[in-house]
Amino acid sequence: LAGLDARGGFRIGGETISAAAGFRPALRVWAEVLSRPEPRLAICGMGMRDVAMDQGLPRPLALYRNGAYLADLGGADVFRLNDQHAFVALAEGSDVAVGDVIECGISHPCTCLDRHAILYGLDPDHSVTTAYLTSFG
Repeated sequence: LAGLDARGGFRIGGETISAAAGFRPALRVWAEVLSRPEPRLAICGMGMRDVAMDQGLPRPLALYRNGAYLADLGGADVFRLNDQHAFVALAEGSDVAVGDVIECGISHPCTCLDRHAILYGLDPDHSVTTAYLTSFG
């Protein structure tokens, strides 16, 4: 988005809009922490069968425990996916625990949609408000 803004943003109805201020993610993916085998590593229940990786790996955004927001995870990094798991590098001393949920942003929602039969719509408090059925193949 910064690159788009460096080129002047985009125009809607004759008004110039900042991409960084105007765009919001269309899709996020949530993954449970299944294992903490090393101090700076978490293994999560999200893999290539769940998310697209054609334009980059998912980015950890936030940590939730018992359904409540716990921390920003901007310093974490998904460095590898296999079929069923994400390997997440964590900051030193990270408070991530087995059973926590990590919210991830993705680079490309289009190639993620065909992996799911149902997508859930959330309100600003992250409560499910709608279920959208997908119809792929």
